[in-house]
Amino acid sequence: MLRFIAKLSWDTPRPWLKKTPYSSTNLAEASKLWETSLDIDTGMLALTDEFVKKEGLPTMSGRFPWDEDKSIFFVSGFHDLHCLVSKLQISISVLIFRRKAFT
Repeated sequence: MLRFIAKLSWDTPRPWLKKTPYSSTNLAEASKLWETSLDIDTGMLALTDEFVKKEGLPTMSGRFPWDEDKSIFFVSGFHDLHCLVSKLQISISVLIFRRKAFT
């Protein structure tokens, strides 16, 4: 729904990269990249009540603490990435432990 409000389109193809620094076999390096690259705050929006009403957005959002005329919304992709990174960190920690324990 927000894609339509922002007038975004799905017309930019991106290649699928099998190997990137984020998928490095150097787990410490990959882990550090994942930890430092994601700023979940960039996915938080404070929208005015007027804009929320005009665009028909849900009104059950939390209030913005510094401006009572705004509500807080989160871009779901950022929350999804946050969860992905958390799970990835656990997996990397287990792999590093296993490497140390069995070598």
